Amino acid sequence: MISDELKSFLKNNEMTFYEDWRARISEVDPDWESIFKNPENWKELENFVRRDDYYYLFDYEHGYGISEIINISPDEWNFHLDEMKEYIIEYIFKSDPGEPFGLIKEIKRMMHGERDIAIIPQIILGSYIPSYKVRKLKETIEKAGDVKFQKYINERIRERMGFINQISIAAGSNVSAMPSGSNRNLRFLYQPTPYERELIAHLLSFFKNEGYSLIPVPDIYLSYETPPLFLLYPDLEPSIQECDMGGDYFGKNDRNNEGNRDNEARERRNEPRNNDQIRPETISIEEVLGLYCPAPDPHIILYQKGIYWISRDFNIDIDQLRAVVLIYDIELFKYTAEDLHECWAQLLTNWVAENNRFAAFRQAFDDLNQHQSLMYKSFSEYVHYSKKAIIDSLIKLRGIRFPASLKIWHDYCL
Repeated sequence: MISDELKSFLKNNEMTFYEDWRARISEVDPDWESIFKNPENWKELENFVRRDDYYYLFDYEHGYGISEIINISPDEWNFHLDEMKEYIIEYIFKSDPGEPFGLIKEIKRMMHGERDIAIIPQIILGSYIPSYKVRKLKETIEKAGDVKFQKYINERIRERMGFINQISIAAGSNVSAMPSGSNRNLRFLYQPTPYERELIAHLLSFFKNEGYSLIPVPDIYLSYETPPLFLLYPDLEPSIQECDMGGDYFGKNDRNNEGNRDNEARERRNEPRNNDQIRPETISIEEVLGLYCPAPDPHIILYQKGIYWISRDFNIDIDQLRAVVLIYDIELFKYTAEDLHECWAQLLTNWVAENNRFAAFRQAFDDLNQHQSLMYKSFSEYVHYSKKAIIDSLIKLRGIRFPASLKIWHDYCL
């Protein structure tokens, strides 16, 4: 039994390995260690402990760190909450994905300070070889009969295979570097995480509930291209190395990052890093974060450089920010004027954010809106309308032969 006092302590205090923290939690509940070590309590603990604390929680639950994941048994795996399972998999792929990513990491360390230069295509050919930890974890998940996360870890393996294939193709085409302005070689097919898929499903459910047929989500690409905003403000553009070419599931501000974990006394960044640089007063999603491309092949582009920059300089969680941009860019309506398009995209993203289960998503959405223009904030005038009324207005909107503006939609469709 987990007491309310212990729950409150864990919710309001960052978990650490320090003796001071252990002494304080012992005052709340002297038996906390046995509670943590009982697998029957794991899902409940993981349900309210903050995701930032999962690294420490896993250690207290198992008696060893996530880096020793090869010790976990199939039965132990099944005692974990889905969010913890996702965290474990992403942590292993971040810390020890296999080859040639170990070599890539070493090259990036050696090339520290060089801007947007990647010699990787010249020297890496072949296929992805998962690390022993990845292979062992995959085997454990299969033995546990966890179909959901068998699919998840296989998708992560395929993503890395696709990345290496892209690099190999580039190398075979005599591509010697990957500058900021290149295209295909800096764009990789992106598989939404289980959390992002849940957000997408929630968005589509609004239309399904009103009798609309579900539509397939277009291909999604994670791009390391230069977003349009950085062409105007080149000094703001982070390098490929900063954005972490191998993936950035754990943001640079995450206290579980390898470079930060050993220094628990550090101060959290609360101020933008580039205070001395000129930057725009407002942010346009399409100019820096991502966009929907309707033709000839519909697809969504997520700008990793822009997402990283906004996350870092405006102190917004990078995973939640990416999720906000993804939901915003799912195109459920076509051929409207820009002001109506932005209003609808923001309004639908707000519908998703209204769900109490997505509090972190709500926070990222609100934080981003603080830095957007008035056009992006026009949706707030329509939040009091019922979802049915808004969705039904689509039928009237489709009867208009020309791209409808926000005013036309408001005057004739609502």
